[in-house]
Amino acid sequence: MNDKDILKANIIQGFSTLIVREFFIKIFSLVGQIFLARLLIPSDFGVYVIIVFIISLFGLFSDVGLSLAIIQHKTKPTKRELSSAFYLKTLLGLGLIVLVWIISPSVKLFYPSFAIVNVVMLRVLSITLLLTNFRSIPTSLLERKIKYNIISLVDIAGIVVYYLIALSAALFHFGVWSFIIAAVIKEIAETIILFIVQPFIPQLMFSIKSLKKMLRFGLYIQGNSLVGFLATSINPVIGGRMVGTYGVGLLDFAFNIGSLPTTIGINFGRVAFAGYSRIQEQKKLLSNSMSRSISMLAIMLYIFPVIVFSFAGQLIPFVFSAKWIPAIPALYWYTAVTFFLPVIAPLGQGILAIGKSKEIFWSTFITAVLGWIGAYLLVQSFGMLGIAIIYFLTVLFLFIFYILILRKYGFEFRIFSILVPKLAAVILVIAFSIFLNRVLPGSIIMLFVKLFLSCVAYLLLMFLLAKKDLVDFIGLIMHWLKLSNT
Repeated sequence: MNDKDILKANIIQGFSTLIVREFFIKIFSLVGQIFLARLLIPSDFGVYVIIVFIISLFGLFSDVGLSLAIIQHKTKPTKRELSSAFYLKTLLGLGLIVLVWIISPSVKLFYPSFAIVNVVMLRVLSITLLLTNFRSIPTSLLERKIKYNIISLVDIAGIVVYYLIALSAALFHFGVWSFIIAAVIKEIAETIILFIVQPFIPQLMFSIKSLKKMLRFGLYIQGNSLVGFLATSINPVIGGRMVGTYGVGLLDFAFNIGSLPTTIGINFGRVAFAGYSRIQEQKKLLSNSMSRSISMLAIMLYIFPVIVFSFAGQLIPFVFSAKWIPAIPALYWYTAVTFFLPVIAPLGQGILAIGKSKEIFWSTFITAVLGWIGAYLLVQSFGMLGIAIIYFLTVLFLFIFYILILRKYGFEFRIFSILVPKLAAVILVIAFSIFLNRVLPGSIIMLFVKLFLSCVAYLLLMFLLAKKDLVDFIGLIMHWLKLSNT
């Protein structure tokens, strides 16, 4: 097997492993979220969203893009580079924990509903900043080698620990503390497991010179991560300020469900970045790889909007209880973002793989600014729904920017010829599902019958309208199964 075939096999196995992992995690998480949604109230979720936002904001400054720089590195990183990165990240983690403890009482000035106990929760959760940095170098080395089978096992172990602890605490009426305790124990468990499966001992050496090249690449990545994070943080900031913790809880609920396909796109990106980086100088091969990825992701992801737009009004109260019905309008807007994901995920990673992190940064920056301005204006007219609407619009702008960036560097894609057949299938299946809702009874048994019929219709229409792409997708699955058995 030549290097190209080995790389292709590694990418297929890596992505397939993450999909299997994601399926297990989402099923386990869905069950956990159902019980938590029934045991806790929307405002509990809202408070936790705000705390996680603050910790995640500080966490952005603990990496400075070094993790992705290690993965993108054309040659194997030296021990000096890895050790220097480890010590720098550790120092940053410790410094940020101290900073969180100092400023945490001031959070009450921005969020008047924040109680003293919430400040304590914020300080406790800050411990995760150091734990995340401890395991970042081993994780980056595994990603560089596309060893996602190991990473998946660590992630699965972490999510199991998290929900077991969170549900146990919620049963004993710990409220928001259920999330905090579970998150800290999860981070400890993942760190221990990762160092067992991928030992990493830093050498007693530190060199700024060794870090300079990685930092030049990484700083734009970090800037992009910061801006991207701010773009998705409109809910806890503007929402927390203008619609309260109840509204934040509803929006977070809708976002978590609506962004389920995004997790597949993110996991695809993790594998694609490593794979694309190995072929970054072969423009034609990279273009073809991204085009095939767009087609594959569209077939895989577009079933989700069919289910949500057709059956959310019946599924949400049945599964999560009636108290989450007010979140359904926002869910529709968050779900609509799925239509852009098959393009954004591969093209974004392709842009990074060819070293154009600066362009990614400015695209994200512009959309983030538009998002914050738009959110402030739309919330005043549409309430909490305005935040979901502006999120959809910012992703649309990002979709356009990524296409323009790659065309600037000579990459040509037939985006719409790839997507139009799949979109046509989605529209037809939604119309069919709405028809089923009108003519069939509304019982729980019939709901699952309608879901099954809609999924069958989706596959049939994909076969009729995008036969070649569907056959390629099935062939990719068969290739993965063959690799899994060898």
